[in-house]
Amino acid sequence: MSELSPASFGASGQGAHDLPFPLWNAQGDGLRHRMMLERLFDGREARWSDALIARTRRHVGGCVSAVEMALKLELERIAVAGLDLAGALSPDHCWRAVQHKPAILSVTLLRHMRDRAALSLMGQDPLTMPAAIEEIEQQHDFTGDIATQLSALAYVQTAWRDSGPDYVAMRTDLPAEAMQDLVWTVAALIAEALMRSDLMPAVELMPLMDRAGAAVLARHDEGSTPFAQASLLALQMRAMDLSEDQLVALARGKHILALIAIMSDRNSIEFKHMASLVSEASEQMLFNMCRAAGFPREVAVRFVLGRRSIARGVEDAVLVEYADQYEDMPLEEARASIAGFRLDEIFRDRLSLLRGLDGGNVR
Repeated sequence: MSELSPASFGASGQGAHDLPFPLWNAQGDGLRHRMMLERLFDGREARWSDALIARTRRHVGGCVSAVEMALKLELERIAVAGLDLAGALSPDHCWRAVQHKPAILSVTLLRHMRDRAALSLMGQDPLTMPAAIEEIEQQHDFTGDIATQLSALAYVQTAWRDSGPDYVAMRTDLPAEAMQDLVWTVAALIAEALMRSDLMPAVELMPLMDRAGAAVLARHDEGSTPFAQASLLALQMRAMDLSEDQLVALARGKHILALIAIMSDRNSIEFKHMASLVSEASEQMLFNMCRAAGFPREVAVRFVLGRRSIARGVEDAVLVEYADQYEDMPLEEARASIAGFRLDEIFRDRLSLLRGLDGGNVR
């Protein structure tokens, strides 16, 4: 998947407003989903780095285990008669079940776990702890609430670097859609196992499982999740008129969540889509996105180099050429090259389907 030579900087080969064809179908690309599942659970060679695969498995396993624990506790709380869940299910039943039946993970849920893992690797500096609020205020020239939120997001990136065993629970700070997907996936795994155990009739078990899942979801606060907090921070920073020095300070400090949120806000691309593009887009396109967001060259170079911890890319000489051309690219050309990413995801998927059914031509 390595690109050996650059095309004209900013060109997609399909017109200024066209996305590269593999990126059109964000949700329904079953082949890409199967390839990712094989790479995650079969160890085959692919574009993703070993570090990204290991970290993604850690996030999947940790979040699955956390939800399994929450659902079991809720089932025991609401059951009329005592449930012997410990006798029917092993502590890490759902994670082991996922490894045997990985296709139970949906395209969007698996993609989100990969994105979390990717951002944690790009923001990783194992030799240092996240900057404290006072350090951010003194060295990065951010004050008050901004410094507090930057520090909080830095600690999130550190928490996401958790390298414990895959089955050990992690904090499930997921967006609402991903959390809903995860909860009902784990609920199905638990229900299927309990039905085989004859612990109680299915007609009694199903309503209990439904209530347990709904209760776990009701306690989930999406507003406090990192993606939501990063997006809110970008809105506050918009009013600050960030200087180039401040953007460079964020890049040098590896404040990846903050940088992606700023890029998302400036390019009018939803945060979750921007997070996925960090893993999926070409390095040339990432340079275009940085340029369209008005990032200084150093920020763009550091950002793209950070992506190399998660995926293979172009040859070094090609990357140098991209960087050398960065400041020569007009802002309007950069913005035009990423216009397709602003489209509604469902619209892109349906248009992608039509293009595929009609040989790529929409009449």
